[in-house]
Parts: sequence; C-alpha cells; structure tokens
Amino acid sequence: MGLFLLAIFMMLSLVGCGVSKKIHTVTVQELESTKSELATTHSQNEVLDKEVQELKGRLDELESLVAARNTELEALRQQNLELMNIRDNQAAEIEEFQASTGRLTEIKNKEIERLKGTYDSLVQELQEEIKKGEIKVTQVLDRLSVNMVEQILFDSGSADIKPEGLKVLERVGGILKKVTDKQIRVEGHTDNVPIGGRLIDKFPTNWELSVARATNVVKFLSEKVGVDPRFLSAAGYSMYRPVASNDTKESRAQNRRIEITLLPLNLDRVLKDLR
Repeated sequence: MGLFLLAIFMMLSLVGCGVSKKIHTVTVQELESTKSELATTHSQNEVLDKEVQELKGRLDELESLVAARNTELEALRQQNLELMNIRDNQAAEIEEFQASTGRLTEIKNKEIERLKGTYDSLVQELQEEIKKGEIKVTQVLDRLSVNMVEQILFDSGSADIKPEGLKVLERVGGILKKVTDKQIRVEGHTDNVPIGGRLIDKFPTNWELSVARATNVVKFLSEKVGVDPRFLSAAGYSMYRPVASNDTKESRAQNRRIEITLLPLNLDRVLKDLR
C-alpha cells in the first residue's frame, strides 16, 4: 500500500512539472512580445514628441507673425486715422477758402462796379479835355487811371500848377474825394531830356522834377479840395516809365504827364472787410 501511494505521488509530481514548464514558456514569449511592443511604442512616442516640438515651434513662429501683423495693422489704423483727420482738416480749409474766395470775389465785383461809377463821372466831367486829348481816363478791372499831359497842369520845367490846371484838378478832386475804398496814387513822369540851364539848381535831374510835381498835386487835392490824405500818395518815376518813344516832340509831350491812379487797398483792409 505504501509503495502504491508513493508511485502515485511520483506520477503526479511528474505530471505537475510538465504543466508548469509549458506555462512558463508561454509567459516568457508574451513578455518578449510585450517588451517589443513597448519598444515600438516608445520609439513612436519619441517620433510624436519630436513632431509635437516641431509643431510647437511653428505655432510660436505663427504667433510671433500674428503679433507683428497686429502691430502693423494697429500702426496702419493710426496712420489711417491721422490721414482722415488731415483730410477732414483740409476739407474744412478748402471750404473756408472757397467761402473766403466767394466773399473776395463779391467784394471785388462791388469794387469794380463802384469804380465804373467813378470812371463814368470822370469821363462826364472831363469830356471836353478828353476830346482835346489833354486827359485820358481808362479802367481795367479794379484799376482806374487819369492821365493828364504836362501842358494842362505845368509850364515846361516847372512844378507849380497853372491856374487852369488847378481848376481841372478841383473838378477831378471833387469826384475823387468820394472814393474811400481805393488808394489814390499821384505819379509824376517826364521825358528823357535832361534838366538844363537855371533849372538845374532847383531840379538837378528829372527825378526831382517828377517827384515835386506829384507832391504838389497831392497837396492841392488834400489841402484845397478835401480828398482824404490817408488814401493819397505821391510817386516820381522820372523818364523811366514812358508811354511813347522819346524820338519826336509829340511823343516826348505824351511822356511828360501826371497820372492819378486808383488802386485796390492793401490786403489788411480787404481782410478787415471780410470780418
């Protein structure tokens, strides 16, 4: 009986050892397979990590580009706002300029119309002298000129106004003293014949003669006729602004003259009128 049990135990032991060895072999294979899979997964993870790092780097670059573009856009927006402000300011300036131009044009047209009335009055008053060729009245837009030859006002080489000349100036001044929106410039002109003889002590050159004649006319218009002296001025141009050649007696006579010129007032006065 004992021997039988021992035999059975030994048999069972042998059977048990065979099964464990088989199980052990299977487990080792699975572990190897798992290890291989883990190695593959680790390698894949490294590849993925590398790709992730690359993507992160590209993302950082894109964010930098976006930030730079946003900065550029903000700068452009500011420039656009500045340009819009400049445009609006320029539009306002243009509108103001157009309004000022319109007012200036209106004032200028009124000046020309008033001056036309002065022109008509002078022509009517001086028509006899105009027919004789002693006086010429011209108007070009807002400028009016009364050209008076020497013989009607002065003797040759003299700056003293003749009695008949005083009468003519009184008639002219009666019209001019109504003018309050123009400069009234009295200009003295001579021919090119030099001053000679005893006159040279009083008038060394034609400069002195032309200035003296213009000054005497201004003084008469102001002191005797009542033209406002604030609008009057005297100028002498000697022989340097001829209206004809000095080749003949007749042309030289045309150059010896007094011109009373009505000119626009200075800009300050015009701007004052605009206010």
